[in-house]
Amino acid sequence: MLHLFDESGHHTGSNLRFTGVRGDSPAAVEAAEQVLSDWLADLEAVTNCNIAIRPIRVDFDNVVFDPSDNACAKNASCR
Repeated sequence: MLHLFDESGHHTGSNLRFTGVRGDSPAAVEAAEQVLSDWLADLEAVTNCNIAIRPIRVDFDNVVFDPSDNACAKNASCR
């Protein structure tokens, strides 16, 4: 999962893909790492900095993600 935010903290989109569960096999972890690596490589130039993200809610496959409630908010990358 990769959440994208602009420099003002507005959610601009999310990339989500289920590649398996860690307990299934090491291949699930390797697949997830490859997908994330590909997504990050496709990003325009980024500046790593702390930003205050605005509350968001992302629904995917009957699961709700709210990254504003955890460490994601402290380690986000500006686009």
